[in-house]
Amino acid sequence: MARKINDSLNKLDSLGTSKDSFEVVTGGSSVVECIELALGNFIQRVIKNIQDADMIVTGQIEDISIQVESDVVNVLANEYLVYQDKGVNPSGQQLYNTPFSYRELPPPYQVFIDYIKTKNLQLRNNETYYGKPSPHKDLTDEEEIEKAAHAMAMSIFKKKGIKPRDIYSREIPQLIKDIQSLVTGFAAEQIKEVFVSK
Repeated sequence: MARKINDSLNKLDSLGTSKDSFEVVTGGSSVVECIELALGNFIQRVIKNIQDADMIVTGQIEDISIQVESDVVNVLANEYLVYQDKGVNPSGQQLYNTPFSYRELPPPYQVFIDYIKTKNLQLRNNETYYGKPSPHKDLTDEEEIEKAAHAMAMSIFKKKGIKPRDIYSREIPQLIKDIQSLVTGFAAEQIKEVFVSK
C-alpha cells in the first residue's frame, strides 16, 4: 500500500493529464485528488484570512497556486504575502519581531491608490455635515488620492511598518496534517514556499 501511495505521489508532477493514470486507493478517490483537496482547502483558508484582515492590499495577494514536482509541493504566491504575514519594521525601528524592515524605499504608492479607489474612501470634508471646508479643495480628486496615498505609504515606511498578520504561515501545520493523514511518510520539508515578485 505504501508503495502505491509513493508511486502516485511521484506522478503528481504530471497533474493535468488523464486521471486514469493514478491508482484509486480508497472510496473512489485517488491520492492525488485527496492531496488536491487538501491544497485547495489550504488556499481557501489563506484567502479567507487575507479578506478577514482587511489589509491595504490589491487583489494580487490572493493569487496563490500550488506546483507539484516529484514528491515536493511548492506553494507559489506574490512575495508581499510573506511580508504581510511576517510583518515589516518601519525604517530605522524595530517594532515587530520580523526579519523584514524598510530601508531605502517606501511601499509602492499604487497599492494605496488602488485601496482608496476600491474602498471608495472619501478624502474631502462634506461641509454640510463637518462644517469645515476640505484643506485641499484646490486639488482634483485624482491629485487628492495621490496625496493621500503618498501620506499613507510614508507613514508605514517611517512610523508604523506592517504589523504581522499570520495570515499564511498559521495554515501550514493544518496543511501538513491534512496531507499526512492521506500519505504515509509525507514530511513538512516536502512543502516549499516559493514567493515571486510580480
